[in-house]
Amino acid sequence: VAQDDDPPPSLETLADELVAAGVPGVLVHLRDADDVGAFGRGDASADDRFRVGSVTQTMVAALALTLADAGALALDDPVSRHVPGLLRDGDRITVRSLLAHTAGLYDYTYDRALLNGELPPRALVAIADRRARSEGYAYSSTNYLALGLVLEAAGGAPIAELLRRHVFAPYGLEDTTFETGRVSGDYLHGNERASRDGIATGGLRDTHGRTARSAWAAGAVVSTATDLD
Repeated sequence: VAQDDDPPPSLETLADELVAAGVPGVLVHLRDADDVGAFGRGDASADDRFRVGSVTQTMVAALALTLADAGALALDDPVSRHVPGLLRDGDRITVRSLLAHTAGLYDYTYDRALLNGELPPRALVAIADRRARSEGYAYSSTNYLALGLVLEAAGGAPIAELLRRHVFAPYGLEDTTFETGRVSGDYLHGNERASRDGIATGGLRDTHGRTARSAWAAGAVVSTATDLD
């Protein structure tokens, strides 16, 4: 039992313990004011690239605000103004409600077949559009698929190009890319265990062969800890 006056274990020690327990790799990037420390253990090193998942949505939100500042769209524009027919109530759902996860759209990631499939964003939004709407705040990746389609229409370019032009390049994110297929170059592979009834079974399985096509504007960015910082 740790005592109050026992020194806490170092981050390096904790990372080593995680790797010893079976985690393939640990990457730590810690900022304390202007003091930055970074290291990796196991299969990870401090400058490795990796898929950032839903942090993608932060970058897409920044893109939406940038296009709004430029006058390409307004946050209170209805979705139907930019992508007619995308949503059955697109005249009521706004850019702002997509950004804030208050549009009530069913989250397609609840359906594992859709999450791991190859359906394009518009098809996934169409499936979710047929479901009942929720009320108030409800986190849903479908919001950012719909938002990505709106931004492409308003910005006049693919979402990958819009992110590169308005977010990655201006903010100096030199190692950050938007990749829906397999990641180009070296990067940290994801791993998962098979599960039954929510309980993990078996060993770790490399997910390198899985694409991020269904994640798209909700989760297809690849970056580094330094760029995220």
